[in-house]
Amino acid sequence: MKKRRKKKKQNISLVLSSLLLLVLVCLVIYLTTVVVVDYTTNISINKREKATIVYTDKSDEVITISNEVLLSDKLSMQSNNKYEFEINNSNDNNNYIINIVKVNSQIEDKYIKLYLTDKNDKEISNFTKPVKLSDLEQENNNKVLYKGVLNNSKENFILRIWVSDKYKSNEIKKFSFKINIEN
Repeated sequence: MKKRRKKKKQNISLVLSSLLLLVLVCLVIYLTTVVVVDYTTNISINKREKATIVYTDKSDEVITISNEVLLSDKLSMQSNNKYEFEINNSNDNNNYIINIVKVNSQIEDKYIKLYLTDKNDKEISNFTKPVKLSDLEQENNNKVLYKGVLNNSKENFILRIWVSDKYKSNEIKKFSFKINIEN
C-alpha cells in the first residue's frame, strides 16, 4: 500500500513537473516572438498617382517598435524581424521617394536605427551599415528613406528598424511610423 502511494506521488510529481516545464517553454517562446516584433502577415495596398506600394508584412500600415528588447546593430541587421514591401510602376521613368512618416514617437530619432536591403537581403546604396533616423534627410516633415526610379517595373525592399541598444529608459517607450511613397 505504501509503495503504491509513493509511486502515485512520484507520478503526480513527474506530470506536474512536465507541465510546468512545458508552460515555461511556451512562455519563453511567446515572449521572444511577441515582444520583439509587432507584425502580422497580411497584405494592404496603398495606391498613389503613378506608383503602387504593396505592403506584405503588416495588417495595417502603422509599424510600431519599442525598447522592450534591445539588440546590437549586428543582431538587428540579421534579424527575421523585418518589414517587406514592394513598389510597382506601370509608367515610364517614374521617380519615387520612400518616406518614413512618424505616427507616434516617444523615442528620440537618434536612437532609431534603420537598415534597408533589396528582396534578396543585399545592401542598397547608402545602407552599407545601419543609419540613425536622425541622419536621414527631412522633406515635408517626413524622413526620406530612399529615392529611386522605376520604368515599367517593380522593386522589393526589406526594412529592418529597431531601437538602439544604447537607449536607456526605465519605461517601455514606443516609436510608430508608416512607409509612404511619393512620386
